[in-house]
Amino acid sequence: MLYSTPALAGSSAARITKAEYEVSEVIDFFQQLFDSFDFAHELQDMGISRLQILRRKKALRELKALCIAFWGLALEKSFPEDAEAFFSTYCAQSPIISSRSREAASIRASLDTYCRLLEEKKDADFSPIAAHLAEKLALNDADMRRLQLKLSLIMRSLYTTIFKHLV
Repeated sequence: MLYSTPALAGSSAARITKAEYEVSEVIDFFQQLFDSFDFAHELQDMGISRLQILRRKKALRELKALCIAFWGLALEKSFPEDAEAFFSTYCAQSPIISSRSREAASIRASLDTYCRLLEEKKDADFSPIAAHLAEKLALNDADMRRLQLKLSLIMRSLYTTIFKHLV
C-alpha cells in the first residue's frame, strides 16, 4: 500500500496512514499512462525507422508487453499485498491482452516472458531483458554490449516513468 504522513491537528507528531485504492482506480491510472505512450523516441533509439514497418510493429508489441510487465513490477513494490489482484484483473479485462486476436496472443506471450525475466533481478538489472529484446527484434549492432546498454537505459526510463505515475 502507499503511505502518507498527514500532520495531525494540535500534535507535533505525524502518523503514517494507509492510503486505500480501489482496483479500478489503479488500473485507470495505468491505462491513462499506457495510452499516452507512443514509443517514437524508444523506436528511434533502437534504430528502427518508420520505413521498417514489420520490425516497427513487432517492436511496438514488445514495448507494450514490457510496459505492462513493468507496471506489474511497480505494483509489487508499492502494493505488495494487492499487486497480484490488480495485475490479474487488468490482464483479464484489458482488450490488448484478453481478446482472441493474434496480436493479443502475441502480447500475452511476450508479457509472460518479460514477467519471468523480471522475477529474478526485479528492477535491479534490465540487461537480461535487453538481451532478449535485441535478439527478438533482430537488432544488429557491431557493438552488442553498447546496444544492450542502450536498451537497458530505455527500459529503466520506461520503468521509472511507470513507477512515478503509479497512482
